[in-house]
Amino acid sequence: MGIDIRLPDVSPQPYTRSAHEGLEFAKDHGVGDTYNSGVMRAFFQHGEDIGRIDVLTRIASEAGLDSEPFREALSSRSYADRVAELLRHAYDDVQVTGVPLFLIGETRLSGVQPREKLELILDRHLNAE
Repeated sequence: MGIDIRLPDVSPQPYTRSAHEGLEFAKDHGVGDTYNSGVMRAFFQHGEDIGRIDVLTRIASEAGLDSEPFREALSSRSYADRVAELLRHAYDDVQVTGVPLFLIGETRLSGVQPREKLELILDRHLNAE
């Protein structure tokens, strides 16, 4: 917890396909977590449009990725099939029905949750172990 999240003013809400494809590129280059954190901060803390390739390329560069190969991967959609398979798995196998999705032990919480609820569920889970 301790991460400030605010619903962004970006309108219309951006499509995240490119951000997801960028994450797969970043994972292949060993900086998936850093890139993902940058995308989350850009969207939820700074209200940036993460559907734009130039925004994602800047985030990728800040994560330590070479900008041109990253931009080319997004432009050519070279990670589209992998992302499609991951989405199929999320919907069909994991049954993701909303985001964010919190899986805490056997408890599933879909959508934005109040901090108090998350803390209660986490405390219950940790005390049960």
